[in-house]
Formats: sequence, structure tokens, C-alpha cells
Amino acid sequence: MSDQSFAVVQNIFKAPHAAILVTSCPLASLTQTILGDFLDSGEGAIGVAPAYGPRCVLSVLAFATATKVLLVRCATGNSKKSKCKAKAKKSNEKGRQFLADLLLSASHPKFAFNMDVLATSLHFDLGLRISSGVDLLSVSSMDDRRSLQALMSSLGGEVRLNKANVTSLFKGEERWNKTTLKEIALQAWVAWRAATLDNVMPRLEDIPRIDTISFHESHLSVFAKMVRDVQHYSAKKDQLDLTSNRFKTRIRQNDSRPVRIDFKHSGQQKSIFSWPTSVQGRAVRLKLDKPLPSGSISRVTTIGKEPPTFAEAQCTNIILNALQKTSAIADKPFFKAIWLPQETPTWSTGVPFNARPVPTCFSRPLNDSQKRAVSAIVSNARISVVQGPPGSGKTTVIAAVVASVSASEIEARNKPLWLVAQSNVAVKNIAEKLASVDFLDFKLIVSKEFHFDWHEHLYHKINPNLIRSDQLNDDIVATERLLLGSQVILCTLSMLSNPLMSVVTRLVPIQTVIVDEASQIQIGNFLPMVSLFSTTLRKLVFIGDDKQLAPYGQGEVQTLQSVFEMKHLRKKAIFLNTQCTMPTQLGTFISKPKEASAGSSWINKAEIRAAISAARECENAGKSYRIITPYDAQRGRIEEALKNEKPPLAWQDRVFCVDSFQGNEDDYIVLSVVRTEKIGFLAEVRRVNVMLTRCKKGLVILTSRAFVEGVAKRTLVGLLASDIGPGAWMN
Repeated sequence: MSDQSFAVVQNIFKAPHAAILVTSCPLASLTQTILGDFLDSGEGAIGVAPAYGPRCVLSVLAFATATKVLLVRCATGNSKKSKCKAKAKKSNEKGRQFLADLLLSASHPKFAFNMDVLATSLHFDLGLRISSGVDLLSVSSMDDRRSLQALMSSLGGEVRLNKANVTSLFKGEERWNKTTLKEIALQAWVAWRAATLDNVMPRLEDIPRIDTISFHESHLSVFAKMVRDVQHYSAKKDQLDLTSNRFKTRIRQNDSRPVRIDFKHSGQQKSIFSWPTSVQGRAVRLKLDKPLPSGSISRVTTIGKEPPTFAEAQCTNIILNALQKTSAIADKPFFKAIWLPQETPTWSTGVPFNARPVPTCFSRPLNDSQKRAVSAIVSNARISVVQGPPGSGKTTVIAAVVASVSASEIEARNKPLWLVAQSNVAVKNIAEKLASVDFLDFKLIVSKEFHFDWHEHLYHKINPNLIRSDQLNDDIVATERLLLGSQVILCTLSMLSNPLMSVVTRLVPIQTVIVDEASQIQIGNFLPMVSLFSTTLRKLVFIGDDKQLAPYGQGEVQTLQSVFEMKHLRKKAIFLNTQCTMPTQLGTFISKPKEASAGSSWINKAEIRAAISAARECENAGKSYRIITPYDAQRGRIEEALKNEKPPLAWQDRVFCVDSFQGNEDDYIVLSVVRTEKIGFLAEVRRVNVMLTRCKKGLVILTSRAFVEGVAKRTLVGLLASDIGPGAWMN
């Protein structure tokens, strides 16, 4: 028997409709009688809507006909303990079978918004397949199928709808665990209604069905994990001009999210809402919903989930197309090589390189492990993995590969190289390394959003090689003039998905791609590249260190993987085993740690003063240095203190948080630990590893001796102090 019943009155469509009866029951209590009673209420189309709980696990399924909604609450066992999961699976077994009968019924096509997410979640969380599944958003011609405009198009158009109610009902994916049963029921009914509208039905006939029952288990599992990983993963009278102080807090171009402005007026805290109308670097112009009274602005906050990047949108579309069988991404050789190790790729006849020894023309000597790495990269192997701890010369290896390929005019002309990384800073570091060995025949493409008014100062050394994204267009002659014949192109991985790059990739085909800092890249992020350039791609090289920063978000979503977590890729990795830049004691020590996780935000005034003192000593001695800290609040305070010193100290491009300094280095590093009572950030081994390995000549750690020898003695900083001994401490 069902355990709950209630009625819902729809307010989405302007046309009236009778109340809808909603019946709710746990999956374990689902019976043939309940299912039959629901199916008897309608013919043909069924609307479906899911709700997700912690870690995006499927928690509720709603099925709708014209007059009824059946809510099935899925006790999928959210606990990490295998016993809890096994118990939940056993209690749900009969209900799962009844649910499978409904999902697999070809006589009842199922319609849902984001059917790709629903179909893969059914497999990921319940082990169930679906047939005759239709993605309603696919009827929209909008580029962003998950926009409000696409949603309203799939609902028959704005003229039929109460727009404010549509916006309220479909709040977006940022509210995974906050949707009510009434809202889920109404979402399912709206899906049914959309599928039966006279101006939507004809368009739905052309939408390919999703039948996961026909997929091989290994293929469907890969797609399901990719989808799950993605789900986690600034005046006039009526305007306001803002200036952002930090790149990470900026309002993005083409960001349509509302902005809340908190301010004080007449002693009271108030808020008004606005929308960005233009963004130029730091400057943002906002359209206000009413004039802003005189007062003190305390905070400006964007509301809602950040819009997807080009790469994220492409990844979603690729998987949707695969589920709809309008693309054969799983048959691509690089897809198989990366995600389906049990299958044998069929490679094209073209080979990546003609193997050759390391060039003698390279201006710097290479150690034996670096020579092995370079030889492997320029070999005919389709995928190469190079792993090296900090200071082992990973960027030098990349520079040597470029020199090796460029040493042959024929090879350089026929084998273009693309050097990519997750961050703009890492790509900039590769460019500077190439320039330092007198290789200047390359182009570095950087987004205007990152460069203009934010980070122009980072590129002074390599400015002649720089192309900003707003210089690109579909004029092939103009693009040729920008490239000047260069066959070595540097950019971020996400830039490869930017439509502005299409002319560049025609002129310089993506054949060999070398990925630096590969440990930071969630492996699903390579999907757009593998799909977009499947006809030209010949070789992939991954370089990184799994002891440094993990893929973004792994602290919250532990299932995120880089190539270094893929056993079949890692087992063939070449290891760089010789330290090249770090002090010997530090380099020897840093290769010993194991992983952990934690984090928070703090400041330490005493360490701020000590950092300023250390900075002045470095400047007086003419030493090149940087200051890094795990906490953004501390970073801001140190930077402000440098500005306010009398006489002032250099502050621009001087103080960094750990993540933004990954891949950088300097002769001397001043590290502010901040914590003195709890270890906090120090428990995150990978990030601490990065902090301790950015120096070439010397490292100064600002911290409390009692803390390091007490609470923090088992952290990397504590172990380092113990390893070096009492001589490590200064008064």
C-alpha cells in the first residue's frame, strides 16, 4: 500500500487543469497493484522527474500521467558503508523489479528534462536500465539546452506559461537536496504535459530515444560516472558600476545570473537585486531593479549556479549524443585507450613521430630519466605518461621534446605540437621555459577574460608570442598572420573547446597534445578534446605528479580521477627520479608522504608581520622571492600589508594561495602556515607538498615551534622539521 497521498494544482501553464492526485511510497513497498493503478490513469506518454540527495544520489522518482503522479522514494543506501548499501539493495529488490518493468516498457515512452542525467543515474544508483526515454530539452534550438529559454521552448513557448512559476519550479541543479515532494510531482506532471502539447509533439518525433538497455555494461558505466562527476564538479540612476578586486570573485562575461547587493541604509541592513549588462576586465555594469539609496555596500553576491564553460557544455552534449546513439564516441580509439582498457583500439595508419634520439641541439643537459621521458614522448606510442615529483624537471622535458621535434624541418612542419594545461599560469610557465632555452617559434593563446585588466603583468617576458582570444575570428587569412607559421601552440585545455579556436585548429591540426599538470585534471575533462579532434589526434602525453594538487573538487567528490588514478595508464608511466631545483634535504624528504584531506580559512597577524620582515630582508639582499599561504584571507592581509609598508614593498604578483601557485617557483619562498592550534589545511598532503616544493634555493616557513612539534608533528611540515633537526629553526 502507498503511505502518502495528496493533491497538486498546477500553476505552470496558463491554461487551467484539474487537480492531480499524487501517491507516494518507498521503493521497497512498490507493488504490481500500485503500479497497475497508476498506469490505468493514462495512455501512452509518461512524464518523469528525479530528485537527488547527498552526493547527487538518486533519492526520488516521480512518474506522471494526465491525472496522477506516482512518487517512488528510493532508499539507495547513501552511506559509504558497504553493509548499508547491501541491506538497502536487498530490501528494494522486489520494488526494483516492478520499477524495471515500468522503465523498460516500450509501450510507455518516458519524457524528462535532462533525460541523460536521469538515465545514467538509474544505472549508477539502482542498476536499472530504461527504454524509450526522451530528453525534452533536446527539442530546443538554443545553444545552451539547460537555459531558461530552452526550458520554456520545450514547454511550448513563453506565451503559454507563467514564467515566474517556471523559474521557481526549476530552480537549477545547485539545490540537489532541497526539492519538496510536491515540486518533484509537479515537475513530472509538467514533463508529461509538455510531451502532449500540440506544438511540441511533432518536434519530439525527431528526437532520438534513449535506450540504455542496449548499451554494453562497461560503456554505460563510463558514461554514468562522467555524468555524475559533472553534476558534482559588477552609475546611472538605474545602474551601478563595480570593480572586482580578485579574479576568483569576478562576475563573468555573459553571466545572466541575478546579483544581490547588500548595503546599510539608515542603520539597517538591506538588499536589492540586479543583473550584469556588461563586463570589461574588472569593471562590471549592473542593471538595478530599483535605484540604490545612498549607503554603504557591504557585499555583492551572484545568485545561483555558475553557468557551464564551453568544455562543460560540450561534455554534457557528447554524453547525451552517445546515449541517443547519434555519435559513436565509445568507438574512438583514444576513448577506448583512456576509458575502456578491456577493449583494443583500432588506430589510424598515421604514426605520431619517427623515433629519434634526444637532440644534441637542446641547450641544457638532461639526466637519464629525462632522456627516457623525451624518448618515450617522441616514440610511436599513442599514449605516454610521465610522472615526476616537484623539481624533477617536468617542464624541461617538455622543452626538450619541442626542441627534438623542431630540430627536423620536415617533422616540425608535419607534426604540430599542442602544449596544454589546466591553468593559465601553468601554460605561461611552459612558454617561459621555451623562451629560456631560446625557442621562440611558438604562440600562446590566452582568454581575454583572464588576461585583460587582470593578469597582463604575467606575460611581459613572452608578450610577442601572445595571442588574446578576442583577436581570433573566422577569417583564416587574419589568423594565419597571427600565427606566423608557428606549429607549436600553447593554451589551456578548456580553450580547446572555445568555438573561436576552430580556425586555429584547421591551420595547426591537433595531432600531438602534451598535457602538463595532468594530476589536476579530472579525466572526464579530456572528453571534448577526444571527441572534437578524433580525426586528427595521433598522440597524447600526460605529465604530472599525483602527490601534488588533485583534480578540482576531489576533496568533496572522492571518486574524481586523474590519469594517475587509471591503473592501466599509470603502470606504463616513466618516472623522473632526479631532483633538479630543490634544496637536497627538501627534495629527499618530500617524496615520502601519503595522502589526507582537510581545509578552512584563517589569518595569523604575527605571521603577517614576520612575512613583511622576511620580504624586506629578501629585497634588501636582492633575492628573488614569493610568499605563499594556504588561506586566501591571509594572502589578502599580507598583500595589503606589503602595500602599506613605509617605504612600500613590491606587492603585485608577490603573494599567492597554494592552488594559484601550482607550477610556479622562485629562488626563495616564504611560507605562512597560519594555523597554531588545529592542523586544518596541513592535513591536505597534496597541497602542502606544493607549498614545500616551490623553492629553488631556500624556504622560510613561518610557524609556531610548539605547534609543529606538538599537534602538527605528523604533518608534512612537522615531519620536515623533524627530518632536518633542531638546526632548521631560527629565532
